[in-house]
Amino acid sequence: QNEKFTKNKQIWIRIYEKKKTEQGYKLIQNFFRVREVYDNKNLQDLYRIRVIDKESNYNALLLEKKPKNSEKIFLKYRAVTLRCQLDAMFQLQKRPSKINVPLLKLIMNKYFAGWPEIELTDVNKWFLLTEDDREGIEKQRKFVKLGVSTPDFAILEGPPGSGKTFSICELILQAIKRNERVLLCASTHVAVDNVLEKIKDHPSVIAIRIGKDNVSEKVRDCQLDQIEHSESRKIKNRLLRKKKKGQLTPSQDYLVECIESGKTKIISDIFLEAANLICGTTIGILKHPEINYRSTIQKTTYDYLILDEASKTTFQEFLVPALFAKKWIIVGDYRQLSPYIDPEEIEGNLNGVLHIDFEKICTNIFESYFFSQKFKNRVRQWKNQLIIEEDQELRDYYEQQAQFLNLNCIKIEDKAVNILELLAAQVIIGSHDNLEQIEDDLPINIHLIRGECNLNRFLRRREYWIKNFHSKLNSKDYKEERNWAYQLAWRLIRAYETRVTQENNQYYMNQVEGLYPHFSILDDIKNQTDSLKDFVIKKVDLVKRIALPSIIESIQKGVKKAKNQKYSYILSDGFDEEVLKERHVLLEYQYRMHEDIAKFPSKYIYEGTALKNSKKTNRDWEYPRYSGRLFWVNTFGAKDEDENSNISEVQNILNELQHFIRWAEHNQKKEGKIWEIAVLTFYSAQERLIRKELQKFFNTRKGRYFRYPRKNISIELCVVDRFQGHEADVVFLSFVQTKQTGFLNSVNRLNVAITRAKYQLVIFGRYYFYEKRVNSKLLRNLAQYCKGNISYPKYKRS
Repeated sequence: QNEKFTKNKQIWIRIYEKKKTEQGYKLIQNFFRVREVYDNKNLQDLYRIRVIDKESNYNALLLEKKPKNSEKIFLKYRAVTLRCQLDAMFQLQKRPSKINVPLLKLIMNKYFAGWPEIELTDVNKWFLLTEDDREGIEKQRKFVKLGVSTPDFAILEGPPGSGKTFSICELILQAIKRNERVLLCASTHVAVDNVLEKIKDHPSVIAIRIGKDNVSEKVRDCQLDQIEHSESRKIKNRLLRKKKKGQLTPSQDYLVECIESGKTKIISDIFLEAANLICGTTIGILKHPEINYRSTIQKTTYDYLILDEASKTTFQEFLVPALFAKKWIIVGDYRQLSPYIDPEEIEGNLNGVLHIDFEKICTNIFESYFFSQKFKNRVRQWKNQLIIEEDQELRDYYEQQAQFLNLNCIKIEDKAVNILELLAAQVIIGSHDNLEQIEDDLPINIHLIRGECNLNRFLRRREYWIKNFHSKLNSKDYKEERNWAYQLAWRLIRAYETRVTQENNQYYMNQVEGLYPHFSILDDIKNQTDSLKDFVIKKVDLVKRIALPSIIESIQKGVKKAKNQKYSYILSDGFDEEVLKERHVLLEYQYRMHEDIAKFPSKYIYEGTALKNSKKTNRDWEYPRYSGRLFWVNTFGAKDEDENSNISEVQNILNELQHFIRWAEHNQKKEGKIWEIAVLTFYSAQERLIRKELQKFFNTRKGRYFRYPRKNISIELCVVDRFQGHEADVVFLSFVQTKQTGFLNSVNRLNVAITRAKYQLVIFGRYYFYEKRVNSKLLRNLAQYCKGNISYPKYKRS
């Protein structure tokens, strides 16, 4: 144990799972997604232990104290989100209210929905949008007028730094001026708090922040718990002073007793009723007493639901708060990050779609197909497979599947086999008895063996060959048989993430096609029913249409019709162009980045339609180290073979950080503020590595935030997916990959990564790979864009 940890009573523990659950799903993975665990099955606060740090590669957790139970720890499964979504669907289906009419129109025949025309209301006084000469101000004002005037919904779309938050603030103030109530939601705490910080001190705003965790320090005084506690204390002190004078009424005396006994809900109810702005994340808002408690589901209504970061919110997440609002204002950018979808959630919905034998057929044949696609332009790699199957019918299915995917397949029957055909086969299928007859002729360089193999002479020869020539074949990756549902799930998610770029999307869709069953079942042929493939595609499409699209895409473009869908709905087909045009505003100007940083995403991601530069944005500074505002630091070291980390990039980041800190100490930012630096990466393994090096460098145990006012800097370390909605003066971006594209082939993710910096963006990566060899056109364009702004530091082997 580290002495520092021991003094703080913190302790690293390694956890093991006693029993693995079905379908290869590991319960243990859930322990690396929570912030707290329990050392008792009762799951009460008394037994709660905070998780300080996690190392999922080693199944290790750093806990704030040693658990009393040395054999088991527990976690709490929170089903409130799912329950509220089910309740909302039931409400809409069985007992909708008058304010739910716009929601009902989304799921009725679109030709009978009838969306009324909108006449924009004039605004007499602007609170925040007061600069008449600023570029883009008219679009922002148009959105506010549209939000006030629409009877059902409005959409504000804008790229990073385009003033979406500012426009939301103006709309809220205009709504409050009209004595209307607003429910503000977003998928992240940052988006909610950014809005609240700007308007909470306005005299007309009575704001309440729902939720406890990850709330910004600047808005803590708006939290419902804090208000309840502080106001209870004030009321109690005032009433006690009256009690001393003998002036208390019986009802006031009862109120004092309630407060002293902890029954303060009545106070929170008063403030919830009086508040004109309720804020929370799409999940955190479920802690609102009247949203969480199903019997009072229709007591509270709001004039507006404003949903920020709608690109990260699914329809079912949007549905719960939307039930309580007369109209909804959807704000976001579908070119930024999509909703986070856990592959295991998709897997859970796909489990059982295929019979276990058919799953094995699809998975086993796909492994050979995947290798054939991966190495099709290279010298033949060992990718052949031996499948031992006793059932004649299943062997036929294996053969059909392999033939459809254009694999060289040979099925061993009683007849003699040509040895050359055997050596050239990518898939060899047979029963144990038939294979035993040709045991001595089987190729020893077989990559995968599926089924129970008792061919001892063949196994001995193969083991000798592996030991002496191909030790890599002993890797666990080639021993485990992967789950069909999981294989399909993560590829569906990656295909959706890369939907903007056809080449990357097609790569994953080809793999999805390879996992579908392409063999004909006799029962289906006799009964003239849909083929097995059609049945699976129906199920997969249903999951895709529900789980993957964001609400902003669902209502603009639709989630695509089901195969046998008779009518057109808004959710399946999207709005008609006339209706959408009347209720949609696109912000074109950006006010965050220096123009040299904004030029690339404007040209290659937004195709010139957005991210235009405002003359009001001043990003002048005198830091002399870089020749351009978008700069590339070349790294020669390779990515770690076992995990997504790159030590040479970390060394270069620390080097650049030291240079900037020395400059920042003597060059304070304007208005006396400190310089904000963000160190971003696409991978959590690289984040952990950078964190360890930063902790050594600053001699601290801090996690993600390093603040040093004396040096005029603050540093935030984060993965790109968590940084949407944030910004920083300087961004150091680590690419990590040196042989394949990985997460970087998602245009949405890359867009978020390169649009966070105000003054300077520095990219760390192997330049030659991204300029010449990467399979993403956007990344090649980015490397070309940086040509002339590159440094080549000397590589120090670690």
